[in-house]
Amino acid sequence: MLFDPKAFLEASVAGIPLVLFVLVLTMWLGDVFNAQGKQKMVISMVVGLVFGVAYQISLALPGSFAGWFAVVVYGLGLGLLASGSWDAGRVMLEKALSKVLSAVIDRTEIR
Repeated sequence: MLFDPKAFLEASVAGIPLVLFVLVLTMWLGDVFNAQGKQKMVISMVVGLVFGVAYQISLALPGSFAGWFAVVVYGLGLGLLASGSWDAGRVMLEKALSKVLSAVIDRTEIR
């Protein structure tokens, strides 16, 4: 079976998209614990792993090593998606702020 990104992104619990839940919970926990940078990435990985594994087990309890392996890989995938999203968002924000600051500095120098 090939990876189905649509099914991965559409996974939900009680109508709440799991990926969105993991991202928002990561942000909340990061704020609660005043986490920065890589700490937030670690939090997102742990949250994704825990909730990804729990989600898979809620669908069906694995009965073999292959089943458990798939459950762990799913959890890691969710954690990587969350931590990658966090890191990508941070990089995009830094670039946007840099452009805004450059524009402000350029305008100030012109006057």
